[in-house]
Amino acid sequence: MTDAANSTAQLGWLLDNLVNEIPEVHYALVTSGDGLLIAKSLNMELDNAEHASAVVSGVSSLARGFSERFRCGEVQQSVIQMVGAILFITDAGSGARLAAIASHDVDLGILAFQMATLVKQVGHQHLTAAPRVSSGGV
Repeated sequence: MTDAANSTAQLGWLLDNLVNEIPEVHYALVTSGDGLLIAKSLNMELDNAEHASAVVSGVSSLARGFSERFRCGEVQQSVIQMVGAILFITDAGSGARLAAIASHDVDLGILAFQMATLVKQVGHQHLTAAPRVSSGGV
C-alpha cells in the first residue's frame, strides 16, 4: 500500500471513530482546499462525499474572502445550520478542511473539541493537501 493510500485509509478509520463517538454525527470527511475528496467516513456514499467536498471548499473560500475583506483574521470554523442538519467545518492543515454533518441535537462544543482533537492526533502533515499542479493542458 502506498503512503498516500495508507494515510487515506487511516484518515477514514479516524473519521469513522468520530461518527461512532458522537451519535448525532452522520458523516465526516476531509477535503482539499480546492474541493477534492481526501477521505470520508465509511458510511458516506462516494458521490455524496465528492459533492460535500466541493461545498465545503466553496463555503471555506467564501468565509476566507469575507474575513480578508473585513480584516477579521484567519477563519477557524464555519457552521451552517439547516432545517435538517448542521454542517461544521474546521481547518485541518495546510490546504485541507475537516467537515462533519450532524443532526441539530449535536453539542457543538463537543463536536468542535473532538474535531480539534482529531486534527491534533493526526497532525497537520498528514492532513495537508498540496495544491494541484497544472499539466499544461487546457
